[in-house]
Amino acid sequence: MAEDEEDAELSDDEKEEIEGLLDGEDDEEAEGSKLQKILANKKVLIIGGTGFIGKHTSLKLVDDGYKVFIMDQSRSLLHNKKGFPKNVEFRAGSVVMQEEVKNIFEDIKPEIVIFLAAFGTESKGLVPSSEKYPDLAG
Repeated sequence: MAEDEEDAELSDDEKEEIEGLLDGEDDEEAEGSKLQKILANKKVLIIGGTGFIGKHTSLKLVDDGYKVFIMDQSRSLLHNKKGFPKNVEFRAGSVVMQEEVKNIFEDIKPEIVIFLAAFGTESKGLVPSSEKYPDLAG
């Protein structure tokens, strides 16, 4: 395993502490702050994150100390970063294009992925067809 990949994984102590928190071994107030410290500075990739939910999710995650990346197919929205935290990084990519997704994952190496992408309707040409994107078939 590459050194970067080892750094991305939780340590055994962190895993034990999370298990303890999930089992309710600590009081609620301490529980939240401990879990927040363990997960702080982790890389989060929000796929389809330029909409209302993605914007507000990124604001909360940055506020909690996460390093946030947003991947979205809407190239025009990627240039309009109004309302997003300044330190959020944007990547253009479509979930139906395997090579784009693979390249973004290899570049970012996210520890957490939040999937918010949605498709419109086929009649509007927003939903990819299996003829245009054969990777979606089967």
